[in-house]
Amino acid sequence: KDVDGKGKKAKDLIKAKRPNPIELKRIFGSDKSPEALAHKGRGCTLSGSLRVPIVAGHISVTLTRQAWTEALNHYMARSQWSEEQKAQDVHRNDYNMSHYIHSIQFGKKLPSKVVATSPTAAKGKSNAHRPMEGRMHIIENQMGGIALESIQVKLIPTVSSGFFFEEQYYQMSVIDHTIQPETMVNQGVSMQPGLTLSYDVTPLAVHHDEGRDNFLVFLSSLIGIVGGCFVTVGLLTGCLVHSAQAVAKKVD
Repeated sequence: KDVDGKGKKAKDLIKAKRPNPIELKRIFGSDKSPEALAHKGRGCTLSGSLRVPIVAGHISVTLTRQAWTEALNHYMARSQWSEEQKAQDVHRNDYNMSHYIHSIQFGKKLPSKVVATSPTAAKGKSNAHRPMEGRMHIIENQMGGIALESIQVKLIPTVSSGFFFEEQYYQMSVIDHTIQPETMVNQGVSMQPGLTLSYDVTPLAVHHDEGRDNFLVFLSSLIGIVGGCFVTVGLLTGCLVHSAQAVAKKVD
């Protein structure tokens, strides 16, 4: 939709910045670890929002054609180098496409009350209901981590309604695969290395209704329980009395 939660016109706004120590700690567990120190001052963090129509589409964050050509030329030349020259190559990881997805969501964030009733949550998969949060993808190959990760997202419309509200959310089903640079070159893939996310909306929807039974239903259930207790106690009392009378007659 083209409006945000407050009914105002939404604006496309994407910002890029260097990763800060808090983000590095979230990714690597500590901002002082060797991995975090190696990435300090490198890469960027993208944040913001986009307006998208409720139809199939895709979002891509990839190398430019010029950078992709430079990378190919570099590794074609590198293939002719000696092992000592390869070990001294300071540009080996300049085009590494490893990435970390902090969070990608469509529409409003799925509330915990809806998550608690999902089948994946019941199986103990704590993050299966939000597969696009905390997603780490490290690419290692002969070309210094150059590859294309393709993520396919199926959006499932979910309507949560109660006494005084009705909200719409989108659950996600995610499939991903990595296309190596050799495959991209041999098959003539039109995309450049990086990350591409394609999404589509399923024709089926999930409705989550929240409600309570009225007072008459509660009253009839209470009467049934009380009546059942009286009947059970009466049966037990009758059995005990008849047993006692039978024993008394045999004694006499």
